Amino acid sequence: MTLITRATWALLLTLTFATVLLVPRQVEYTFPAESTCQFIITETGVSPSELLELSEQHDVEFVQLLMTTDTMGLNSEPLATNVIEILGHDPDDYIRPPLTPMFAEAPIVYAGSHAQDSALGAWHVIGREANVYHALDAVQAQWSHAIQSSRVLVPGTATEMMLHAPLGRALLLALATHAVVTASAVLTRPAPWRSSLLSGRSRARLLIHLMRLGLVSVSTWVLIPLGALGLAIVYDVYANALLSVHRLMTELIVVAALAALSATAVGITIGWGVLARTSRGRGAGSSALAPRVRTVLGALLCVVAVSMTWSFASSSSTAVTGILQDQSLRRQAQAQNSLPAAYSLSIRTASEPTYDSLMPRIGAFVNDLETSGSLVLAWAIPDGTTPDASGPPTLYLNNAAATHYGLGTVSPTEMALYRPRQDADDDANLSSQLSRNAAFEAQLGGSVATPTVSIHDLEQTTAHLPQSLPEISFFLGATATTTSDCLIVVVPDGYFAPTNYLSALSQGAALVTADTQEELLNDLSAHRLAGLVARVDAVGGGHTATIGLSTHRFVLDVLVLAASGAAAVVSTSVATRSWVQVHRRQQQIGRLFGGRTGLMVRLVPLVLVLIELVVLALHSLLTPDAPVAITHAVCATALTAAAVIAYRQATGHHLTRTRHD
Repeated sequence: MTLITRATWALLLTLTFATVLLVPRQVEYTFPAESTCQFIITETGVSPSELLELSEQHDVEFVQLLMTTDTMGLNSEPLATNVIEILGHDPDDYIRPPLTPMFAEAPIVYAGSHAQDSALGAWHVIGREANVYHALDAVQAQWSHAIQSSRVLVPGTATEMMLHAPLGRALLLALATHAVVTASAVLTRPAPWRSSLLSGRSRARLLIHLMRLGLVSVSTWVLIPLGALGLAIVYDVYANALLSVHRLMTELIVVAALAALSATAVGITIGWGVLARTSRGRGAGSSALAPRVRTVLGALLCVVAVSMTWSFASSSSTAVTGILQDQSLRRQAQAQNSLPAAYSLSIRTASEPTYDSLMPRIGAFVNDLETSGSLVLAWAIPDGTTPDASGPPTLYLNNAAATHYGLGTVSPTEMALYRPRQDADDDANLSSQLSRNAAFEAQLGGSVATPTVSIHDLEQTTAHLPQSLPEISFFLGATATTTSDCLIVVVPDGYFAPTNYLSALSQGAALVTADTQEELLNDLSAHRLAGLVARVDAVGGGHTATIGLSTHRFVLDVLVLAASGAAAVVSTSVATRSWVQVHRRQQQIGRLFGGRTGLMVRLVPLVLVLIELVVLALHSLLTPDAPVAITHAVCATALTAAAVIAYRQATGHHLTRTRHD
């Protein structure tokens, strides 16, 4: 087995494992265990009792997914949990054993649903496929205007996801590369063909022999590793409950195995067919047209290398954006360590009428929290007085947050402004702007219409506020803004309208202090808002639980980008080495007649690299973003180095062989 063949097998195995393990992560937080369908209700007026009646009628379960992270143990280690809330059970009911999956980030626990008078959010249906379809039909007939189209987890979903994912496209190109390399390997070894024909074997028997050898190779490189992964998934299934991520992985394992077998069979068949075609009318095993055929195969490898580079360039912008978002979330999680120990709530997406109908409950919930001092608000908002928001952002702290950071609190009609000492001349304008903002908030439901503004120097807060505090804001998480760049305003309880408190909660800028998550969920249930919350995360107190999860997501996105880039680099190296080996005889003849190695031997690898560099440059121009441009520059350097190294190794190897001959 040549170095090119081994490199192709290694590339195929790497991309296969990356696709099987990483592509299902895209829907890991969408489908809970065992779910066979999902639908979304975004309007009010749908009662849980009606859903429960349909579930009993069609023998299915309606469940919601609630994700939680908390800190446990003496070292406050983060513990993430996927809570599957099943309608028709009390929250404390023991429904079925928990699951601890091997390929998911968090264990799964079953509990009763907190849903009360409004079945808000994304609901999943668990049951036999026929029953699920009947239940869906009944739901659509009853609330067709309130249900968005959903997708059933039937065979083909994972394959479609793979085809739309950057890793999936890279895997398809790797399969094409493998087929071409396999055909080239058959063509470059005519001795078995000649020996088989001279010994009286038919061409069909030779094809069977080649297929048997190919089956051994594909089993060694791909099928056995995939089988081991499949056994791990089977072992991970517990109590007859099959996780959705396992279903998707199982489908991808089957698809990848069939694809590897098909690519190997196609490559062997092409090589066998070309040998059979070129040997007619000539001596057995004659390779009169073999150089021309090998040239075509080398050109195909160059095309595949360019396609790999195009795939990387077209998908790198999305991958880089994901990495930057992961970094932002990690910085946000790190910044939340400075907050008091509390819980961050993630709010479900719903329509404006739904939110409007829930505003009285949200207002009462926030009012109770502020009355008990359980709401911690640290909200950084970009400047809105200029069209480009170029002014300093404003960091709003309520009394609970101000007390935590050692700043003074304010009375119900007072606001405290901290601005840089050099901006003292603009105090009147700043006070007027804050008064206008307070009046606007009062019109929407805020409690302070005409506040008294006290102004202080921002330098007074230097010893109290951490530099990374503004990063907890959704808007400033991806910027380099620090505390000293902001105007800091301490506002009284009830300053913002309920709609803005909802925005702050959804952005992680408003936190709720509670002894346990159960206490928080009970409080939400008492205000009939439990169905509005999709995720609860423990933050603050120096042990924010989401730091590890955000870091894990960052590593996965980096692996996706690295695998796609490695595919482009390896395919370029394979194409260059293959092209040089194709023109081996031309090199030898050129040396005999003056030491020239032939123009095409050097020109084609040079053109290949130039085309790939142009592809990367075009995509950099289409996406004028510095991180994307840097990523493309690194890839361009790696591609150039791979081509140069492959060319030198191939020419040096053949030169050594020529000298020995």
